[in-house]
Amino acid sequence: MQEYKLINTREFPKGKLLSKEWHIRIKNGFVYVFAVDHDQDFKKGSVKLNNCILETKMNRNLKLPIKIENLKFEIVIVQDQCFLLMNGRNVEVFEISQRDFQSENRLQNPNLDIQIQEMLVVCDSILSALFDMDFHTQQHHINEQLSNLEIFLNQTQNQELRGQIQDKIEQFNQIQSSMAQQINFEQNKRQVKKQIVIKEIKDLNEEQKPQKPEIQQDTCCIICMDREITHALIPCGHQKYCEQCALMSINLQKCSICQQPITGSMKIFR
Repeated sequence: MQEYKLINTREFPKGKLLSKEWHIRIKNGFVYVFAVDHDQDFKKGSVKLNNCILETKMNRNLKLPIKIENLKFEIVIVQDQCFLLMNGRNVEVFEISQRDFQSENRLQNPNLDIQIQEMLVVCDSILSALFDMDFHTQQHHINEQLSNLEIFLNQTQNQELRGQIQDKIEQFNQIQSSMAQQINFEQNKRQVKKQIVIKEIKDLNEEQKPQKPEIQQDTCCIICMDREITHALIPCGHQKYCEQCALMSINLQKCSICQQPITGSMKIFR
């Protein structure tokens, strides 16, 4: 029997770090997840095995041996590339894409139960890392895994495995539903905030709009009832007119108060 098998590789953003994972099934049937998290400069990050941190000192020339039973693996970072070696051999050389692997299984599938178990391990790994990804990466992985789970659900008659697959489908669907609710909440929140800002700007503009000074009754022109009293008529002397209304009264040749003939107006100072 082959000593190990690469069943999946993944590269994805993980918060401010980048992550690369290798999912390896060894001959005893156990699946191990090797992971390297690093920033763009390979100065921060860690090397993990099944989420257990093995190393936190990162650099561009890292070699970290990892022994599992009698198998000797090695995580190697050379410049900007991360590799997983087995006896000095790059395990990814023998990688078969997951989609091609599933297409082949639809034609001949002698080890379906093992493949489903491997797939469930991959799902657990994705679920644990899901909330460190951005929205679009989350959507991509969720849709991909739901599609894969549906395929396996239609292929197997093993009731125990079918139950586990359905549980994973339900978990991914719940996360999708929560994401949709969060999106709606954020959109509503932004809309409410926008309306508040618009109202505050409108109120501020109203406050800053120059107010027309109120004119007291006893200083208001008796004709227009708007402008202040500035002129008196001659010869009656009535001081109840603004300049414009005084001129109009001269044109009419009579005072609006006493109806006496007038000959002119005079500006007054109060």
